[in-house]
Amino acid sequence: LRPSLIYPVLAIILVIGLSDPISFTVRNHPFENMYFNRLAGKDMLQIKQRFEFDYWGLAFKQGIDYILKSDPDQKIPIFVTPPGISYIDYLLPDNLRGRLVVKDSPDQARYFVGIYGSIPEEYPYQKEIYSVNLDGASLLSIYDLRVEPDNHSK
Repeated sequence: LRPSLIYPVLAIILVIGLSDPISFTVRNHPFENMYFNRLAGKDMLQIKQRFEFDYWGLAFKQGIDYILKSDPDQKIPIFVTPPGISYIDYLLPDNLRGRLVVKDSPDQARYFVGIYGSIPEEYPYQKEIYSVNLDGASLLSIYDLRVEPDNHSK
């Protein structure tokens, strides 16, 4: 084959091969690291069952920022799954970090903030107030752990 024919054919193959990852990256910013090719599963829900999901914990930024914006309290007790504490300790400004009181147990916290890294199933809490999703699969969930008052008691 002549080089004048080979180069355009190779360029077309390259463009076709890169179109899916580039499209995913543009559609799902800032979660480009969550790209899986078609061999990994038919959709993100199936991929979530097979592979570790958001192991870098990028969804913590959106989750923690949501709590800080929506809860007016000066001290907010939260429980976070790893690596959420790293976002809080190293990336939040001091004035915002001071509002969060990270607890050692969900029993001591107002909010549970968890990613679905190596845990594909849902967390056992009832009142989900926020989630970060990617193509129908949850990357992070926030649950309000405050006990609802029992309206049936006297």
